[in-house]
Amino acid sequence: LSSITISASVQSVGYTAFYRCSLEEIHFGGTMEQWETIDKAHSRNRGTGGVVIHCSNGDLREEVTDQ
Repeated sequence: LSSITISASVQSVGYTAFYRCSLEEIHFGGTMEQWETIDKAHSRNRGTGGVVIHCSNGDLREEVTDQ
């Protein structure tokens, strides 16, 4: 799994949700501000490296480590 689309109605992303998926990008149906309000577990992207979040009003980048 290298790319995923997430609806603007999503309220949370669980612990290690994308663990070892080689996730590179997330297409999010809402704004950058809405993305920031989602309850996201600290290690949801563990093992994926950097992830770009494409929002309706711009892009965000999250750098992720295995720590």
